Amino acid sequence: MLIALVSVLTACAAAQGISGQKQAEKAEQVSTTVQRMLNAKYFTLSVNNMHPASASSKYVGGEFFLEVKGDTLRSYLPYFGTVYRSSYNAGNTLDFEQKMESFQQVRKKKNCTTIYISVRTAEDFFKYTLNIFDNGRFDLYVQPVHRQPISYDGELKL
Repeated sequence: MLIALVSVLTACAAAQGISGQKQAEKAEQVSTTVQRMLNAKYFTLSVNNMHPASASSKYVGGEFFLEVKGDTLRSYLPYFGTVYRSSYNAGNTLDFEQKMESFQQVRKKKNCTTIYISVRTAEDFFKYTLNIFDNGRFDLYVQPVHRQPISYDGELKL
């Protein structure tokens, strides 16, 4: 009986070792894919939650996104907050496609790449600070000139 118990425990430990190894390999593959997409400046971020400056966080699902394609930023993000200077198109979304004025990518932490983007539209000037983690998750902080700041989180589309 003791031999059977030891055999079962040994088999379980071996299975966990293999499972852990597969998880580590998958994490490494995801990390490599994330870095390749960021370095190519060609990626799409799917937004799950928005965090307005003056309201509680809200789940927004997967229809909203931020996309970088070379030197162009496509933004379709929900917006909730105070607009300091209204224009015809100022509304509930940050919806535009525009050439970026600047794009800076830095690796500040071991598992995180920070990207700074600035873009000017007819309505506002935006600074995006994006932290993309090696597992594909991200945090995004948007600082407009004529609106309250807002932040988002979600996942990189792999």
